[in-house]
Amino acid sequence: MDFGVAIGLFQQGDLTGAEAHCLGILAQNPKHVAALQMLSLLLKQQGRIGDAAQTFAKVVENQPDLPENWANLGALRRAAGDSDGAAHSFRVALSLSPAHEAAAFNLANLLGGASGDENGAVQAERWYERLLVCAPDHRLAQNNLSLLRQRCGVALEAAARRAMIKNPASVQALRRLARLALQRSGILEWRPGKVGILHLDLVTAALRQLGRSEQISPDEETGRLWRAVALDLFQ
Repeated sequence: MDFGVAIGLFQQGDLTGAEAHCLGILAQNPKHVAALQMLSLLLKQQGRIGDAAQTFAKVVENQPDLPENWANLGALRRAAGDSDGAAHSFRVALSLSPAHEAAAFNLANLLGGASGDENGAVQAERWYERLLVCAPDHRLAQNNLSLLRQRCGVALEAAARRAMIKNPASVQALRRLARLALQRSGILEWRPGKVGILHLDLVTAALRQLGRSEQISPDEETGRLWRAVALDLFQ
């Protein structure tokens, strides 16, 4: 059977005929990728999201090295209510293409959607940050990250505090704590993709809000750590 006929039927608006033709093609060749893709699209348009995801999974089986396929499968699985399957699909897409914007954005949205899930909030923040390094003008990611920090600030701070207890010299954990304190105080607004030139006295103020009282000294190891935080706070 000619797949071009299915395309013609689809373009004419004969979705029932297009679906029947795709099924006929797949009866002869179950691995016909184009027919699987169209059938998945037709099922999605009918609201049969679970069936659409299962059909598109067969596309991925035949083309497992394409990150776009995994990202699309993740979107379908999420729409079908399969959060674990969706997260797995997005992660595979990102393992194949670390700068894949849609996969990173959708994974961050998925992980940050569980209210009160501290681990999810921490992972979501990291994926938003990674995305904004690659796409600093991604407005939706900027907005969602800001909302995440407002909604899950306590959870994010608790995770950073535990990281500091485990490794007191952790620049990443200290940066997160200082950033949260500064945002909460309204002193600064985080701007993605840009290095902030932050004075050490502002870092000191942030640390004091967090109950820390170390003295800043450029001649000591702590001084070098605070300076690293100052230069790296907004990355």
